[in-house]
Amino acid sequence: VFFMTFCALSSAKGMDIKMKIKNNVQIAVLAVIGFILAQAIAMVVAMAGTLSLYVGGGVSAIVVAPCFAIMATRIQKKGAAFLFWLIYGVLYALMGAWIMIPITIISGILSEIIAGDYSSNKRISYSFAVGMFLVALHPIIFFVILGPDLIAKFMSYFTLEELRASAAMYTGKVIGSCVVINIVLSIASSKFGNYISNKFFNKNKGKGKLV
Repeated sequence: VFFMTFCALSSAKGMDIKMKIKNNVQIAVLAVIGFILAQAIAMVVAMAGTLSLYVGGGVSAIVVAPCFAIMATRIQKKGAAFLFWLIYGVLYALMGAWIMIPITIISGILSEIIAGDYSSNKRISYSFAVGMFLVALHPIIFFVILGPDLIAKFMSYFTLEELRASAAMYTGKVIGSCVVINIVLSIASSKFGNYISNKFFNKNKGKGKLV
C-alpha cells in the first residue's frame, strides 16, 4: 500500500512538473508572438511621424491583447500574467533596451493582482489594459524620470541626438493627450483581445463578446 501510494504521488508530481513546463512554454510563445507583432506595428506607426508620439504604444496593444487573453484563459494559474510581462521585458532587453524590464515587472505585478484567479473575463481584460498602458507609456516615463542623457546609457539602438529630439516633443500638452489616448486604446484593445480569445479559442465556441 505504501509503495503504491509513493508511486501515485511520484507520478502526480511528475505530471505536475510537466504541466508547469507546458504552461510556461505556452506563456513564452504567446509573449514572443505578441512582442513580434507589436514591434511590427510600431515600425509602421513610426512612419506616421508626430502621430506616433500619441498612438505608438497604444496601437500595438491591438495585437498583444489577444495573445494575453488567450494565455490567461488557457493557463489560469497564478503568476501567468507576471511571467508574460517579464518575458516581454526580456525581449526588449535582447533588443538592447534592458531598461524596459523594471516597467514590465511593474506591469506584471499589477496585472497579476488584477487578474485574481483568472476566472473573470472582465478582470483579465482590465489586467491587460493596466499592464499594457504602462508599457505603452514607457517613452514618457523614461523621459520624465530619467531624461534623454541617462536613457542613452541604457538603450543602445538610439543615439543621444535622437533621444533629445524626442524628449523635446513631449510637452505637457502632448503628454496629457498621450495618457488619455493610450488609456482608451489599452481598454479597447483589452476588450478586443477577450473577444478574439472567447470567439476562436474558447472551448465554448460562439460565445465571443466584448467585455
